[in-house]
Amino acid sequence: TQKQDRVWGYPFCYPMIKIKDSRTAMIAYPERPHINQGIWIDVFPLDIVPPFENNKKNFYFQTARELLLTIAFPEKIREALKNNQRFAVDSNELKKFLKLSHRQKATFFDNFMLKNFSYSDYINQFRDCVITNKAVRYNIEDFKDTVSLPFEKIKIPVPVDYDRILTTGYGDWHKLIFTHAHVLDYSANISSTDYFAAKEQKIFSVNIDSTARVLTRDYPSE
Repeated sequence: TQKQDRVWGYPFCYPMIKIKDSRTAMIAYPERPHINQGIWIDVFPLDIVPPFENNKKNFYFQTARELLLTIAFPEKIREALKNNQRFAVDSNELKKFLKLSHRQKATFFDNFMLKNFSYSDYINQFRDCVITNKAVRYNIEDFKDTVSLPFEKIKIPVPVDYDRILTTGYGDWHKLIFTHAHVLDYSANISSTDYFAAKEQKIFSVNIDSTARVLTRDYPSE
């Protein structure tokens, strides 16, 4: 829907999922107590990205780029069309695309990618190449062999040269970075359901205007 095109603080089209631990709390949306706000791990898919072996693939990539930008920034695309800006996609087709629901746009985009892209030497998050203009690319060969590493109580498969891949994408990935804009309060011992219930009953005082801090209930004074 058009509402979905504008929801959240960033384009709704970002292809990702979140794995959340419902036993914990990581409060990013204090005005939405009805949703699961447990500590999460973001999972981003990796798609093939340029450079491609021929101009036809590059044209398809430009087309896919314009489709994704239309999903992410429909008002800007409408304004560009009004000003007769040229696109790889026919302007009449873009206007039809703009009238689709968010789900229809996403389905069309997915089908376009599946039909026109099968292989590249490089992969990355497609939206990074399109929206955030990040130049980071990963060699697809680095992902062919994996090893199992412990994570919490399970083991997960990771690329053999994971250190180089993570360094390419994040720099010093060993250093913990906390982004204040993402979270207001967090706890590994209280679920988000209990958090909002306690806040409603004023069991502990929480200032939602504060920047990220651990709930004092988790760390009682000795």
